[in-house]
Amino acid sequence: MAFVGVVGFGRGGRGPAACKKAVEGSGVTMRAAKIPDSRVAGKEYQKGDPENAQEYFKSYVATHPGDWRIRKQWAEFESRNGALDHAVEILEKAVEDFSSRSSLWSLLAGLEERCGNRKKAVVVYKKAIQEAGECSCLLLPWAVLEAEVGNVKTARDIFKKVIEHNPTDKNAYQAWGYMEFHAANDLAAARAVFEQGTRCCPDAAGLWLAWAQLEDEAGDAKLSERYFCEAAMADPREGSIWHAWGLMEERHGHFGRAEELFEQGIVVAPSSGSLWLAWGKMIERRGNVKKAQKIYLRGCMQDPTSKEIRRALHESETVGA
Repeated sequence: MAFVGVVGFGRGGRGPAACKKAVEGSGVTMRAAKIPDSRVAGKEYQKGDPENAQEYFKSYVATHPGDWRIRKQWAEFESRNGALDHAVEILEKAVEDFSSRSSLWSLLAGLEERCGNRKKAVVVYKKAIQEAGECSCLLLPWAVLEAEVGNVKTARDIFKKVIEHNPTDKNAYQAWGYMEFHAANDLAAARAVFEQGTRCCPDAAGLWLAWAQLEDEAGDAKLSERYFCEAAMADPREGSIWHAWGLMEERHGHFGRAEELFEQGIVVAPSSGSLWLAWGKMIERRGNVKKAQKIYLRGCMQDPTSKEIRRALHESETVGA
């Protein structure tokens, strides 16, 4: 954390006497009157001292009432430690003081969703647009929320606004396309969204991948394979593309093709544990346990952090014993 301009540190900071006076007036202890940081507060929390962890944030807010970022950091800290209601309280006060900060509004709405208050989250998004203006960080999650609760028309209108603000927002195209297919049950509309998205973002491998998976769900294997190819060309080193493509071919009973794809993926993304695991599992299901074990062993060497591969290897050895 930079200390320039912060109380007691660097140019523009107040001296020790002024700092002490400010802290005494804020009602917090000198022990807590340190420059707060979520990592420091986290250590206090891990020590079993959540109250002192909160004091780190309170002291800074008291002496720096104009720093909106620390309010956000404090709310994120509380939410990570399960105190969602307290995090909401912090943000409700923060958006009163900093109504033009869209990131505060976005975090508040997201926390209301996590608390199960979807209607309240919608109210927050509407208020946020009035106070902070239209921006993707508010519009996109709002559109997704409306889609999840079945308000397709409202969600569609908001998605259109997102694209107006940023015609290359690949996440918006993906969420919008999925909504048209899953919530509106309109395959043609979904295809139109993905077509527009990939035309505006031709190198967005994730968008091509999402379209390929949607076509697979729709039952069009030829289109699905075509878009998997587009995804792989856009980013050939992305292991998740080869993983999803291989799994699709396996589901359709094309085991030889699936194995080719897993192997191709491993060549370009050797540390992708999911690829090694999927390949080994497919071979094991086909009855070749020894070959599967060799794949798991190679996967463990390439991705030594993968618990899933080690577990698969152990289970295959237990079965084969």
